[in-house]
Amino acid sequence: MTETTVAAIIYKDGKFLLIKRRFEPFKGRWSLPGGHIDEFEVAKYAVKREAKEEINLEFEPVFFGYYDEIIRAEGWHAIVLAYYGKFKGEEKVVEDNVERVKWFTIDEIKRLHLAFFHKEIIMDFLKHEIGKGNK
Repeated sequence: MTETTVAAIIYKDGKFLLIKRRFEPFKGRWSLPGGHIDEFEVAKYAVKREAKEEINLEFEPVFFGYYDEIIRAEGWHAIVLAYYGKFKGEEKVVEDNVERVKWFTIDEIKRLHLAFFHKEIIMDFLKHEIGKGNK
């Protein structure tokens, strides 16, 4: 099965906002907010919708990167379009597929086993931010 998904990189003051997944795949693991792109939906609108639906944030996406994930254990192939950007609102759990929402430092993230390949996305983003002179 091939799925096209989006992931929101929400970063502030050296911390990343992650969600704890309530359902499979990867139930109980932390991940970036995001999800499936609906039929005929533009990816940047999908990531805005997912951020609002899952964690109550208004998100203004900027395309960051394309990730090709093959997860054999789950029997699927995911095309992930990652976005970062400005956000506003107070983060909170809105959707029932999210168990918790929490800010993590990069040191904490390095010790976690995230869902999907989201740690790779975060590490790539961090390199990008350091390259721009942001920390």
